[in-house]
Amino acid sequence: MQKKITIIEGLGERYFCDQELTENESFIELKKMQENWGYAPSGGETLSECVDRFETSINLILSKTDEGRTAVIVSHGRIIQAFCIVYFPDTKSILILIN
Repeated sequence: MQKKITIIEGLGERYFCDQELTENESFIELKKMQENWGYAPSGGETLSECVDRFETSINLILSKTDEGRTAVIVSHGRIIQAFCIVYFPDTKSILILIN
């Protein structure tokens, strides 16, 4: 039985910014983004925008998945983690690691 694979752009990783940053600058910006989900570097995407985009994609998948069927969703760790923090706030097993 052949399985259908559909690529949904809304499940992609967060767009960080539109400029070249050093490793140290990237770390500083990442830390700011983690502390303030409404912040993004120039041309980048906030975590709040990521969660909204991810939720839209999940709802699309659910609307196209017949009841009783299984859909496999593959995405990037941080966007999945942010989504789970928002929609499953009582989940204790989600870790956020930033040094």
